Amino acid sequence: MNAHWYFDFISPFSYLQLRKVREWHTRLAITPVPIAFGAVLKAHGQLGPAEIPGKREFTYRFVQWQAEHAGTALRFPPAHPFNPLSALRLCIAAAMHRRSSIISGAMAVTAPARPGSRQ
Repeated sequence: MNAHWYFDFISPFSYLQLRKVREWHTRLAITPVPIAFGAVLKAHGQLGPAEIPGKREFTYRFVQWQAEHAGTALRFPPAHPFNPLSALRLCIAAAMHRRSSIISGAMAVTAPARPGSRQ
C-alpha cells in the first residue's frame, strides 16, 4: 500500500506527525511531498493560524500540549511565521537527485548487454 504525506516546515503539526510517519514507514510505502502551505491558504483566501493573533496563541498551546502528550520534544523557531521556501526547495532538489540516482542505477542493472560484453 502506498501513501503520500504532505508537509510544510512552517507547520508544527508536520513536525509532530514526522514521528508517526517514520513508524508507519516500516509497514507502508510513504512518499513525503513538500507543499507550500501558505500558497494553499492564499489560493483559498485564508490566513494561516500564526497570522491571526488569538488563533496563533491557541495553536501554539495546542501543539505544545500534543507534543507533551506524545512525549516529543518541541521547540518553536525564534520567529514564526517564517519563510520555509528554501527548505522546501531543498527537499524537492534532494528528492529529484535521489530519483535520478535510483533511475540511473535501475537503468544500469536492466540495460541489455552490449555485443561482446560479459554478463
